[in-house]
Amino acid sequence: MADVLKSAFVKTWRLYANCRFGQIHIAAAGPISGSLKNVPSNKPPLVCFHTTPLSGKEFKEFQQSMAQDRVVLCLDTPGYGGSDAPPKPPTLADYVEAMADALGDLGYGTGRLGMVDVLGCRTGSLIALELACAHSDLVRAAILTCVPLVDSKQRQYIKTNYGTEEPLYSSVNYLSNSFQTYVLDGPIEVDIERRYDLFTERMRAGTRAWWAADAVVSYDTEAGLKKLSQPALFLVLRCLFAENTRQASRIAPNASLLDVEAQNPQVAKGHTGAEPWTLQPDFLADCIRGHLDKVRTGTT
Repeated sequence: MADVLKSAFVKTWRLYANCRFGQIHIAAAGPISGSLKNVPSNKPPLVCFHTTPLSGKEFKEFQQSMAQDRVVLCLDTPGYGGSDAPPKPPTLADYVEAMADALGDLGYGTGRLGMVDVLGCRTGSLIALELACAHSDLVRAAILTCVPLVDSKQRQYIKTNYGTEEPLYSSVNYLSNSFQTYVLDGPIEVDIERRYDLFTERMRAGTRAWWAADAVVSYDTEAGLKKLSQPALFLVLRCLFAENTRQASRIAPNASLLDVEAQNPQVAKGHTGAEPWTLQPDFLADCIRGHLDKVRTGTT
């Protein structure tokens, strides 16, 4: 019933924007009477950047909750989801500039459609962070979750487990093992059809699945955090990088911290990918909406 009520006030659509690598695929949602050019003037669009190797579909349920009073744009990272891929493994800065291209192509930025707020999870948190640092005329505020502020041991873990090419064409068991892990053995709190939906997004990246993780381990997260001038909310979810996110909040100059893991731990056990955005979309939307509305009124 809740989903039916939400859909009565929110509309969704898809679009593409041009970038240096071709086109970026975007899942958009907003108030039923709104559009990219017709949004509440006091609520900038929220642009969401996803976990690797998923796509903007990671935020599907959260987007519906958040879009009741503003436009929410979920961009697929180049080479993931429906976005065109770079010709070779990019740096994090390459990903960021492609995203800046796409948002500029849509008309966002100083003197046009105005600024945006950004939200990122894992890889997406670093894209959101660096976009805010490199394009302060574009980004008003940042929401950073599951921030991979990693030490050498964690950096090697990411490199070994996510930042190397998958045996897509050399192991007959690769696809079946992945299906077992992410669908059949996935968190039971998440509907199996939703697990399958995210599994298919994970597989779409193919031999490029490791590219963004490799860019993450090569990025100086601490330096980026020190440069971040915009108001930033660090949202701690139950994930591999919960403590890292707490540490990150102590480095950014204009940061606040909301520890969801401590305050509302009714989420899937263990490390989470899209689960919080799927299982608690209304709760997370309320947390983020409250923070962004304070930024709007100048009280954060």
